[in-house]
Amino acid sequence: MRKCLLPFIVLFFCLNIYSQNLSLLFKNDLPKDINKYFTEESVNDILIQDAELNPELIFWRINILRELIENRNTDNDKIGLNYLNKLRNQNQLEKNNFLEESKLRAGKEVSDRFRKKINDVLDEYIINYPPVSRQNDYVPDYDTHKLYYIAVKYICGKQELSYNKEERYEEKVKENEIKKVLELKQKLSEMKVEQGKITIEYLEYLIKDWWLVKTDTGICDDLASATREYIDEKYSTRKIKRIDITAGFAYTLNDLWYSYDVIYPFIYNGDQLLNNTMSQLSETKNYPSFVIQGGYKLLLKDFNSFLSYIDIGIGFSAANLPSFNPNDFSYNQQYNVINVVNYSSLSFSADNIRISKQIYFSLNGKISVPIFMVTPEIIVQAGILGGINYYSADVSYNYTFINTVYTYNWRDGNKIKYLQNDVNIPRNESISRHIFNITPIAELNFKLSGNMLVKFTTSGYNYFNINAGVEF
Repeated sequence: MRKCLLPFIVLFFCLNIYSQNLSLLFKNDLPKDINKYFTEESVNDILIQDAELNPELIFWRINILRELIENRNTDNDKIGLNYLNKLRNQNQLEKNNFLEESKLRAGKEVSDRFRKKINDVLDEYIINYPPVSRQNDYVPDYDTHKLYYIAVKYICGKQELSYNKEERYEEKVKENEIKKVLELKQKLSEMKVEQGKITIEYLEYLIKDWWLVKTDTGICDDLASATREYIDEKYSTRKIKRIDITAGFAYTLNDLWYSYDVIYPFIYNGDQLLNNTMSQLSETKNYPSFVIQGGYKLLLKDFNSFLSYIDIGIGFSAANLPSFNPNDFSYNQQYNVINVVNYSSLSFSADNIRISKQIYFSLNGKISVPIFMVTPEIIVQAGILGGINYYSADVSYNYTFINTVYTYNWRDGNKIKYLQNDVNIPRNESISRHIFNITPIAELNFKLSGNMLVKFTTSGYNYFNINAGVEF
């Protein structure tokens, strides 16, 4: 028996996109021993596949399961499997025609690119099942009254509803279908008000119960207009918020602010060798700072895509950094100053160095363009960032300068100290520096619900920020 059921088990592995548990709803109508052969989830999935085409198909599926499990009947004609497959093909064809008609209505008087977007969205719900292998007119005997009972139970969603021979189920089907159509229209209206726009959930809710409205041309027009509005809202650059304001945190890594030729500009400024040596001793400092930015998008194309707009922005960042103590500094150089027998040794050093009252701010502008769209809500941009960075600080240290002159004795090869001059000076200075820079940047923009926006921006190894804000 289990071997005979294997071909049918394959039919039960499909995606469940509905919240209603149909295996629970029809628990009293399904075979009692069904759990020995199929899981509750697989039964629910296959019943949903039937229901999304036409609730009447559920009646045939339940009959097939009863014949298989209770009567051990595997004749596909007699149990109705071939007839069910034929009905599924017919209903799927009708659903596809309904969607194709909606595509035609939605695609009227729009550009080819807009029409392609409409087709791409609705094509997701068009499924072409393979034709039934056996084409015949054989229809198994069935109870029409029970068929309408199953349809009523599905439409009403009442598990406690039991079969009653005296009940007029055919009339109840029509009554409940009219009621459900009204509820559908009310629900769609509420969804649009609550969400403020047409979403994919709106379209799926409308398409899910297509069998209720397949002859309602008004609903077909609603689906067409809703799809058109959804495409316009999601992909059209006309719907892009032009202005954004964000604030957040920036991290700058720069080795130009603090260097010894900045702190000691008075030491032999004319000596290029000395200045170069001191520049090489610069220390790398990190500047985390608060940043606020504003941007404006200049549209170039009708749809979001590569180079569809130019994003122009300005930003300001500032930081008040803590004090710190750098490493001590010393330098020594020897050179001739008198004649071939006399030479000098020059050295200087600084200790107890302290950098305090550090202030950093930056004023910059950027131009970027979209280069890749992961989704309409996640966009990668690239561009150029340029601006002026300013740094100032107070510096205190002890400065020691030693100048020693030596003379060389040719006869015994000894050198004799001729003159030594030691100077020790405590210093307190204010230093400042500004740098203009221009660099390529990469941006990752996340559009959240409503008007919320999150931005990640990076430039090589030395600049990174994350901002959040609003767009309007």
